[in-house]
Amino acid sequence: MDLVPPATEGSGVQPSGTVTFLFTDIEGSTRLWDRYPEAMRAALERHDEIIRGVIAQRGGVVFSTGGDGVAAAFHRSEEAVMAAIEGQVSLSKEPWPEPIAIRVRMGMHTGEAQEREGDYFGPPLNRAARVMAAANGGQVVLSSATAGVLGRAPGIGLVDLGLHHLKGLADAVHLFGVSVSELPWVDRPLSTVNGMTGNLPRPLNDFVGRLDDVERIAVELTQQSLLTLIGPGGVGKTRLATEIGWTVHEEFPDGVWMVELATLSDDTAVVAAVESTLGVHRQPGREPLDSLVEWLRGRRLLLILDNCEHLTAAARRIAMVAMSRCPTVSILATSREPLGIQGERVHAVQPLRAESDGVELFCSRATAADSRFTVSEDDVEVIAALSRALDGLPLAIELAAARIRAMSPSDLLARLGDSFRLLRGDNPIAPERHQTLRATVDWSYQLISREEQILFDRLSVFAGSFDLTSAEVVCSDDTIQEFDVAALLGSLVDKSMVTSDRVGRTARYRILSTLRRYGEERLAADADQTRVRNRLLAHHVALSTKTNSSRLGPNQQELDAVFAAEWDNIRASLRWAIAEDARDCADAIVAATGPYASCRALREHGEWARDLVELDRPDRHPSPVTFGWAAHWALGTPQAEAWAERGIDVAPHLDH
Repeated sequence: MDLVPPATEGSGVQPSGTVTFLFTDIEGSTRLWDRYPEAMRAALERHDEIIRGVIAQRGGVVFSTGGDGVAAAFHRSEEAVMAAIEGQVSLSKEPWPEPIAIRVRMGMHTGEAQEREGDYFGPPLNRAARVMAAANGGQVVLSSATAGVLGRAPGIGLVDLGLHHLKGLADAVHLFGVSVSELPWVDRPLSTVNGMTGNLPRPLNDFVGRLDDVERIAVELTQQSLLTLIGPGGVGKTRLATEIGWTVHEEFPDGVWMVELATLSDDTAVVAAVESTLGVHRQPGREPLDSLVEWLRGRRLLLILDNCEHLTAAARRIAMVAMSRCPTVSILATSREPLGIQGERVHAVQPLRAESDGVELFCSRATAADSRFTVSEDDVEVIAALSRALDGLPLAIELAAARIRAMSPSDLLARLGDSFRLLRGDNPIAPERHQTLRATVDWSYQLISREEQILFDRLSVFAGSFDLTSAEVVCSDDTIQEFDVAALLGSLVDKSMVTSDRVGRTARYRILSTLRRYGEERLAADADQTRVRNRLLAHHVALSTKTNSSRLGPNQQELDAVFAAEWDNIRASLRWAIAEDARDCADAIVAATGPYASCRALREHGEWARDLVELDRPDRHPSPVTFGWAAHWALGTPQAEAWAERGIDVAPHLDH
């Protein structure tokens, strides 16, 4: 091949502006270190000599090392590619100590990065690392950005590898492989996340920071039965768990499954939620966990229990049973505190480093919120100060970044400080980090109009996602007109107080659990709470009844999707009906949801019916239908016959 002459200008000088980043890593190094530690010490020394030598010869600068690889920056993409080629050729010819052979994966990306004090920060580094992670040993892989600036370089051929979803990146990336005469392309599939078994959601935005945590926890998780991510609300436990799940999914052939517990209100619903997520059909008359254990036994899967802190006892019980009876199952839990089980490995999720990851996260989210946003050198220092003031909490930083359409970073920092002094200390016994997060949410809340505040408080009654029609019915009255709800809701989405997702032809909305609890607290202090929750109850009585009456027709699949989408809200409405002694409404919900729950084996419906029949008293009885559903779910037990007979007995005494 015709080699490009080595660079002579800029050698050893820290590149700035548009930079090409080269990341390398030894394939399977953990296994090699475990089996051949002595040989690996000698091999790693020679590996470092080769890699650092070709990087220096081509004018690159090594600015970071991690694990068994390096990160280097180059002024020109051509020099970065040639350094990688020469490194791979030298590595392939090296007589490695028996019985090992060093194979290195290399990846590159080109972009504008922030450079300070000999280090780099920003999205281009993350992308370069992810491109490298997708490569196999012996491969050199480029992003389309690097391939584009490289152009037609003499002697360098590019293999079009197509679009790939890389771990940690929301959008698909076009990748290219490098092929030259002395280094033919190694035709092995890239390690990407184009498909997996399970229900783990694909992230809507790029993962920022803590890449070392992801890789380390991923390795630990394949060796542990239970690993718990702990930390304060807003620190990013769920996002980290999702990223880890995508990283390790190939290790779990039976899938990665996430059970969201934030919408559940009591321990009794946790097993049912896990069963519903996995599609487990509980056998009549068996203990709740027995059917789940029988289904899990022998399957190699990862179960993510998300937001366990308010349901610790139930999560602990599931984890203990799985650990003792299902050794092939791994559990990743997120909570504000450990589950407290012997054998549990606990990882404390740390806030982002303000000067690097905090700045990167703010800039990434601010650019998404306003495409006109650009970062100056002065802005970087202000954003770092802002991130520090927010304790490096991702939720707080994202809330701040969403305001960039109306404020500069300096404006945000100035007002954030005033808001902290105004709102700090409303709960003197709470940890400081919780007070800081609450101050952030308070501040974000104060930035919306009074009408938006009222709507936000009322929307907090929805335990799960909701559509626009539901929001209009439940939240409108003389204060907020029904035709104003759509505009106000859209404004709350723009201001990151509410999230929006498109499900089929319908947009559905959700409030993050931390923000929802904040709204619930404010609503509880408002005289409107009872009226709003009663409207929610009436809406779901009508919706459930109407949906059930039509579901046996040609649109059953579509109507069942309504129940699936609204199930968390239906559950919340039922609990409110029981608490308020609205027996007729509770009976109506149990009756209308019974056929769907039976078809989907949603055992918690039986618990709803049981709770109602246990409130039976001489002057007021549940409906015969409720007794019937209680008996249905208890089939095969003595209690089932008693409840069926009780339903027959009370029928003549009821007006319906």
